Amino acid sequence: MSETNTNASTETEAKAEPQTAEPQKQTQADQNAEKLSTYETALRKIFKLADGEELGDIDGKLTELEAEHEKLISATKDKLITASLNALDGYNTKLLARLIDKSKITVDENGNITGLEEAVKAVSDEFPAVIKKEAAKKPFVAINPAQQTSTSQTMNDLIRSHR
Repeated sequence: MSETNTNASTETEAKAEPQTAEPQKQTQADQNAEKLSTYETALRKIFKLADGEELGDIDGKLTELEAEHEKLISATKDKLITASLNALDGYNTKLLARLIDKSKITVDENGNITGLEEAVKAVSDEFPAVIKKEAAKKPFVAINPAQQTSTSQTMNDLIRSHR
């Protein structure tokens, strides 16, 4: 009789294990499905896809996004360099912007520009036309010059005489 009790208890244990293992497998599968859904949602948001669209070639899309990112960074750096060139006094900035070698100018992550002064000097040495020449200032002419002695002239007469 003890053998039948042992067999019966073994059968009961064997039946009990699959019942507890099955819910654990199901919970693990549910957790994995939830993680998958979370990651898929994140990828859709990153790649700007609608809910019905397939993810497709993730590497290709990632390469496209990286190229777009580099293009935006390059454009931002160019605008920063152009703004720095426009801030320079004494130079024809339009001509300087066309002649300067921008490959020698670097912009770090904080927006600091290095190599600008050297590049400007190199261009101004090679092309002196980029340096603005001071325009000759017209001398100041008094409204009532000392050579006129008449005090009865009106302001209109003085202006007409200097035309």
